[in-house]
Amino acid sequence: MDMLSRPADSRRGKRAWLGRASLALALLSWVLPVGELVVGAIAMVLGLVALFRTANERTDWVAAAGACVAFLQVLLTVMLLAADAYG
Repeated sequence: MDMLSRPADSRRGKRAWLGRASLALALLSWVLPVGELVVGAIAMVLGLVALFRTANERTDWVAAAGACVAFLQVLLTVMLLAADAYG
């Protein structure tokens, strides 16, 4: 059974908020002048936990968006830190 054909069960408990928290923190990491690497990493972990802990639910696209935005923030921050250190 693939991810898109799973029944649309509602998420319960903490899993219902993981995707939303991931997206909110990922967007916040782009705005914060300090700590963007830490906030981005936390948002990425929350998004991945929300995506991979779904046994009977459909894919949480909010969590997927949060994890992608957070990954891009972490990647950009690491690239800028590397450019600053070596260039």
